[in-house]
Amino acid sequence: MYTYFPPPLTRIFRSIDQTCGAELRRSIERLRMTGLPEAPMISIVDDDVSVREATKALVRSLGHKVTTYGSAEEFLGSERISDTCCLITDVQMPGLNGLELQGRLIAEGYRIPVIFMTAFPEESARSKALKAGALGFLSKPFNEDKLFACLDLALTNGSPTSPKH
Repeated sequence: MYTYFPPPLTRIFRSIDQTCGAELRRSIERLRMTGLPEAPMISIVDDDVSVREATKALVRSLGHKVTTYGSAEEFLGSERISDTCCLITDVQMPGLNGLELQGRLIAEGYRIPVIFMTAFPEESARSKALKAGALGFLSKPFNEDKLFACLDLALTNGSPTSPKH
């Protein structure tokens, strides 16, 4: 596999190569052959399009890839579940709610770190989510630093796993 780098990046590599010598040349070639590490895929599920898009913009600002879904059913029917490194989901949605989504993923063998967000922070929902392994339970509107901390925890400690079928 050979990774394509756009012309501006190639020019930077050439400039570094001319000034830094053989060791850096070998490092650059390893990078070219293996490619840049892929950004983690974060999936966002919320029935409110404005919240979905705002959260998407916030998460993308950290350099992550983002997919969004308007319902739990849409996410479950997607081909991106296995690629998801972290799921950010609303609690209350029509159809399957966020807690039911978390339960379904666990029942199907997925171990995706989950961060909940809700406009209705009920203690019973919070307790159930955290007991099932959620990494965060944020009240809307939430502080972006709290979301960033939850994402950092998810991406350093959690990784997606496919069901064991």
